[in-house]
Amino acid sequence: AFASIQQWPWQRQAYAIAIDRVMEAGAKAVAVDLILDRPSVWGPDDDDFLQYALERYPGRIVLASSFDDSANDSGLTLQLVTPRPQFLQAGGTPGIINYPFESNERIHRFAQVWLQRQAEQDGVVQSFFNSLPDSFTQTFVEQAITAAQLGPEAPEDLESLRGDQIFFYGPKGTFQYESFWTVLDPQNWQVHLRQNTFRDKIVLI
Repeated sequence: AFASIQQWPWQRQAYAIAIDRVMEAGAKAVAVDLILDRPSVWGPDDDDFLQYALERYPGRIVLASSFDDSANDSGLTLQLVTPRPQFLQAGGTPGIINYPFESNERIHRFAQVWLQRQAEQDGVVQSFFNSLPDSFTQTFVEQAITAAQLGPEAPEDLESLRGDQIFFYGPKGTFQYESFWTVLDPQNWQVHLRQNTFRDKIVLI
C-alpha cells in the first residue's frame, strides 16, 4: 500500500484502499477533496481500483468538482470540472468546492453563497446552472451530509444552526486529524480499528 504514495501524484489505488478501510471500519461517508477529472498518470488500472471502491459504496463517497474560469472568444466563462464519468457512473457523488473570498481574503461562508452570487450577477450563468442536473450544483458539504444520510434525519436543533456563515461547534479536538499513511500502514491501521477512530464519522480526505 505504501508504494501507492511514494510519488506525487499519489496513485488512486491509495484512495481506494483508504475508502475501503474507513468505510469497513464504520464511517458514514467519505468526502475526497480532490478533483479527479483526468485519467490517472499511473494508467487505466489505477482508475479501475478507485472505480471498484466507489461501486462498493454507491452514493456514500463524495468527490470534489468546481466551476473554473475558461477563456474563449467572448471572454471569460464558467466551465464545470467534474470527476471522471467513470467515477460518477460507479456511484461517486460530485460536490462543488468553490467558496467566496471575503475582503480579508479568507473564507467565512459556504459554497452555496458562491453559487448564489454567480447566478445573481449574470443571467447567462443562472441559465447555465439551471441547465445542469441538480447533483452538479450541490456543494461539497451538502453532498457529504446527504451521503452520510444525516439530511433527512437531521434533528430540529440542527436546522436552527443553518445559515451562510461557517461556524465550528464543539470543544478542541472535535475535528480529529489522522495522517493518511496511518490508514495504509497495517500496524497503525490495527490501532485505528481498536480505537474505533472512524466509526460513525464523516471522513474528509
